[in-house]
Amino acid sequence: LRIGGKDIDFMVDTGARYSSIHLLPPGASITPKTVSLTGFEGKPNDLHFLSPVTVTIASQIARHSFIFAPQCPINLLGRDLLIRLCPMIKCTADGMILIFPDGSTFHCSQQTDSMLMMEANEELPEPMRPLADSMLDSLPPSVWSSSPTDVGFCNIEPVTFSFNPEPVYQKQYPTSPAGEEGISETIDGLLEAGVLVPLSEPSPWNTPILPVQKKEGKYRMVHDLRAINAAVTTPQLPVPNPFSALGDLTPSHKFFTCIDLANAFFCLPLSPTVAPIFAFTWKGRQYSYSRLPQGFELSPGIFNAILKSLLTGLVLPDGVLLVQYVDDLLLAAPTESTCLEATKSLLLWLHSKGFKCSRGKEDKGRLKRHCINHTFSSRHPLRKAIHITAWM
Repeated sequence: LRIGGKDIDFMVDTGARYSSIHLLPPGASITPKTVSLTGFEGKPNDLHFLSPVTVTIASQIARHSFIFAPQCPINLLGRDLLIRLCPMIKCTADGMILIFPDGSTFHCSQQTDSMLMMEANEELPEPMRPLADSMLDSLPPSVWSSSPTDVGFCNIEPVTFSFNPEPVYQKQYPTSPAGEEGISETIDGLLEAGVLVPLSEPSPWNTPILPVQKKEGKYRMVHDLRAINAAVTTPQLPVPNPFSALGDLTPSHKFFTCIDLANAFFCLPLSPTVAPIFAFTWKGRQYSYSRLPQGFELSPGIFNAILKSLLTGLVLPDGVLLVQYVDDLLLAAPTESTCLEATKSLLLWLHSKGFKCSRGKEDKGRLKRHCINHTFSSRHPLRKAIHITAWM
């Protein structure tokens, strides 16, 4: 964008409501007007608007007030200014292209500092594959979840929250014999694991469960908690923006590990004072949870905050970046050896806190693999990175 006679680079971000700039452009000043925005860290910040400046691109001219965000290293072209400039956004194999009303085109992948592109089924190079397999095989078997109902347990204060005390009672949906049989194994397994518990006294709360058939024909249990979510009065905790998180990756990060925790929410204890509101009826008897349930609107934010806190003492090798998005963890490292060292440290740390990870059935004893390419502008060479994954 040309602002005040100066060309300034921006990253197109259709997910951003406001356009922001991290350095004062020519002719702009900070105004008293502010807006509260939540960034990747999940904390709201009051950011100031700048005085209007003239923005020119192609034959489009507009007067616009940017958000002044000095802590954001990249200028963002958000929806507010995109709507005024009226470009057509075209996604192609070569990247994203902006086409303006006068026909001018801008190839975004050539203008930004970095861009992530994925290629599937890239083999792990030797000698990394045997080293990775050996490292995973050396871990205690209890690091891994052995079944869909093999869950961990974090010894922390039980989760609690506030809610409207007026009970909500919804009858159980009629279910087909096949669906009922399909989720029986899951319910029995969760009862054995202590995630579900039979209620000793009837609860005035009740919401239905239902079996949902998956593509392969099996069933999964879904609890319809919409009525419970509507009764909650505790505000939701924010979760990070994964796209902003990936913005912290640099050309030096060439090797990656992704870890998806198994049955993550079920690892957190739920306070008995709030458990009765999650009651459901199965074969004529009421059950509820002793752990944080899935499908509950507060669960992602609560889990994200607790896991972030539990990770604070983790020590990783120099140059390794850890990115967390709820129960998904990404390690980025500059070398193969530091990637494997950090992966082992993280898996053992998670195990010590009570979590379990899934190790893919169809790739048992081996890592699932892809390649993540860092594509840079003409100022930087193409870099490759291995994405080693210890989860299914």
